[in-house]
Amino acid sequence: MKDLVILVYPKIHYKDNYPFTWVPYSILSLSKAIKNEKKDVEVVNYDCNVESNEKLIKLIENEQDRIVFIGFSIMTGGGQIEEALSICANVKKINKNIVLCFGGAHVNVLPEETLKNNLIDDVLQGPGQQSIPRYIDYLLEKIDAFEVPGLYSKRNNKILRGSENILTVNAMMGYDFEDIDLSYYIKNDETISSKVINYIGSQGCVYNCAFCYESSYKRKYCSICEEQVKKDISYFFKIYNINGVKFSDADFFTNIERAKKIIKFLSLYNLKWAASAHPNDIKRDKSILEYIASSGCTRILMGIESGNDNVLNKIVHKNVTVSEIWDIAKSIADYGILGSYTFVVGFPGETFTQQLDTFRLIEKLWTLSPRPETKVHLYLPYPGTPLYEDACNRGFCPPQKLEEWSDVSYYETLMPWVEPKILDYVKEYTDLWFKKKR
Repeated sequence: MKDLVILVYPKIHYKDNYPFTWVPYSILSLSKAIKNEKKDVEVVNYDCNVESNEKLIKLIENEQDRIVFIGFSIMTGGGQIEEALSICANVKKINKNIVLCFGGAHVNVLPEETLKNNLIDDVLQGPGQQSIPRYIDYLLEKIDAFEVPGLYSKRNNKILRGSENILTVNAMMGYDFEDIDLSYYIKNDETISSKVINYIGSQGCVYNCAFCYESSYKRKYCSICEEQVKKDISYFFKIYNINGVKFSDADFFTNIERAKKIIKFLSLYNLKWAASAHPNDIKRDKSILEYIASSGCTRILMGIESGNDNVLNKIVHKNVTVSEIWDIAKSIADYGILGSYTFVVGFPGETFTQQLDTFRLIEKLWTLSPRPETKVHLYLPYPGTPLYEDACNRGFCPPQKLEEWSDVSYYETLMPWVEPKILDYVKEYTDLWFKKKR
């Protein structure tokens, strides 16, 4: 009988009325890495947004004798940490010797704090695809802890450390779709098409926005080879009959030539699509808009962040001006593409007057046709980002335990320097298509 690894994507408590559930690519990438190297290990991918926690516990109870470890991918906020710890508590009741390992965005920046939780045996910091095959060797006592990239391991009241785990160009090798039913994740998105699936083809970001979690990769970037992306999209089309793709990369256009090749491939299946861009992607090559507009692109998602030049460049380090943002947004609209723009208010050092500039810009954007979507977040200091220490110096008291990070929210968490009335603005100026339909 094969050894078993169970990879868990804990349930996320989505914002009220949010209509989508996304493919759990974080665990599917790990599963692919394991299956590529460990033919004698069986992997189960378990998404608690689709299947119940109770069913997972039953699986663990039945298979406990052959489990090598159970891995959890967690992000900051959204309730996912609390969900993961609840599962862990039940697992330890079944068998206290089952190894529980955490990874994901939150662990990448707070590995030691995460490991302090009594329910957690190990954490893997950094790209899990690079570390997880070696981690299995460690658990099977084939190698020592220091040979596992990104490992922090509790053993006999000691913390054992692995080597550094830095994102590399070839870190992404694709996904394991073998045992997962993707039909649950295919949704009607009226801004794209009727059968849309999301897809992530890269990690990291080359830009330097001071508040963004992507900065934890230290401006490193890697992507799945375009041929594998094409194979995956062909699979979605042939097996699930999709007619739309939402690329959920931090920035789909980091490599413009790669993006163009993928876009050209989409036209073979007449697929509609949407993707994220940084304003500077468009600023440096506006001709890309004509190319994508003729290829089935229906929506561009873009973080604008602020309507004030000082905030944009001295605080956020966006390297773009409000005037340039307006020109970009107008060009996007002129090509008939829906702009979907996100904003953040409450940065350290940002004044209330500067926040009002953001809402004035949103009002101006609303005059475009098609009228853009706008989404306003409250600034939330993510550990490991350049603005984090500044936020702490100005009065932000960060959680001190893993579980306290579970419910922080960029929709509700106010920093001590932000006026409470800003909450009303955040709600009023968040204007999304599914909000309009209610």
